[in-house]
Amino acid sequence: ELLARLGARDGAGVMVSDSKITISIPKRDDIQARTQKIRRVKGLLVGASGESPWTEQILRWAATKRTRPLKYAEGKVVVEGIVLTPTEIIHLDECGEPIVLDQQFFAIGTGAHAALGAMLAGADAMRAAEIACEVDPHSEGPMQILKLELPL
Repeated sequence: ELLARLGARDGAGVMVSDSKITISIPKRDDIQARTQKIRRVKGLLVGASGESPWTEQILRWAATKRTRPLKYAEGKVVVEGIVLTPTEIIHLDECGEPIVLDQQFFAIGTGAHAALGAMLAGADAMRAAEIACEVDPHSEGPMQILKLELPL
């Protein structure tokens, strides 16, 4: 799972994710690995959940001025993204369309429902991600956390 939260107890904004990925290789067993799912890009926090070929495209899109929809390469797209700015959370859906969300927190990935429930119950972003890892077999630490840096 991957979640973003604006302001509140977490400061200016925070993005938290687990680090587990599953790599599916045809005619072989799935491979479990760890990776960095969230990054700082030009002062923004960006994260992606889904098949890895598409996650780099989300990061490249976030490095632009974000004025046009994300265009994926050809093929089936199984990915979602979150961009966290100091004032908004932007969700990138499977069509690459950026949607500005009118809410203080949001989560994507297999542990999203557990993370959202934990945050609604009062957990901070890190604890919500930890709870999601406890109940979702596809989410596992170590946890990654990035905080927005406020301009001086």
